[in-house]
Amino acid sequence: MFTRNQLTLFLLLLCGHLHFHAVAKAEDERPLFSFGLLTDIQVPSPEKIGNSAYEKYLNKLKIAVEAFNASNVEFVIQLGDLVNEDIHNLDIVLNEWNKLNKPNFHVLGNHDFCVEDQEKTLIVPKLQMPGRYYDFSSQDGSYRFLVLDGNDLSIGAYPKNSPEHAKSQVAFEYYMKEFLDGKRKFVPRIYEGGIGETQMKWIKHTLDDAQNKGQKVILFCHQLLYPVDDHNLWNADDLKRIVDQYDNIVAFMNGHKHTGLQASDQRGVNYITFKSTLNSNTDSRFYIIDVYPEHFKIKKVSEKVMDYRQYQQHAQEQQQATLLEE
Repeated sequence: MFTRNQLTLFLLLLCGHLHFHAVAKAEDERPLFSFGLLTDIQVPSPEKIGNSAYEKYLNKLKIAVEAFNASNVEFVIQLGDLVNEDIHNLDIVLNEWNKLNKPNFHVLGNHDFCVEDQEKTLIVPKLQMPGRYYDFSSQDGSYRFLVLDGNDLSIGAYPKNSPEHAKSQVAFEYYMKEFLDGKRKFVPRIYEGGIGETQMKWIKHTLDDAQNKGQKVILFCHQLLYPVDDHNLWNADDLKRIVDQYDNIVAFMNGHKHTGLQASDQRGVNYITFKSTLNSNTDSRFYIIDVYPEHFKIKKVSEKVMDYRQYQQHAQEQQQATLLEE
């Protein structure tokens, strides 16, 4: 939990009373809105690590919840792997998560399905998600957020005797063959997952709708889309081709790779892999994203800030990426 001084510091941070050194804008500029984000909390079950260590991990989430509740964020989203394993562990963690007093959203992670086969279909209802993938808009209507399911095709997300498991096995073998034949640059790995055909069509339809309404778009997923990495979606090539067709996409935000990663493609779309809360050496790790008309800033309690602008120059990329470091 925050001490009184820590909470005061955090509120000062959110109110803009601390000075940040990023791409300059007017000091009195206010964001359109802000939202909270964290990922890969991945709390291990107490049976594996003991009650004392378990409380330490759980406390990281408690700190984040308290901070978000004290902030002015419009909503909070976690990018998957809320727990490491065990559906009973998920119930305990959700009890803390549900103390949020803000609208909140979940992305499905691969570890969320590390439960018994008969329990895998219970995950989405327990998280009170409207579906495995879905979308929502900012209160002012200027932004559309697409929450993707990177486990739509997955060896681990479905019971072994289910049609979905069999379909995923066929899909993995297909993508692996295409990679070996030189038709894909992203390496499919058995423990990752992919986007199914129905979801791909939904993504394109939703992006079309957002573009027609003049909305900017941020996509959330657990697995990486870009750049090439060992944590990519099986069919990242296919999704990247869709993303490249739209000029209203601002960013793709994900977790999964605990050490974090940041890249920007030639069209200026930002691909941000947020560092894991689990592996934080501090009490917790979570982020506040301030969204402005032409850019957004990512802030941490450590008082560091990144400022991303659409179509940023490649030369700025490495300098800004260092701001993700501890």
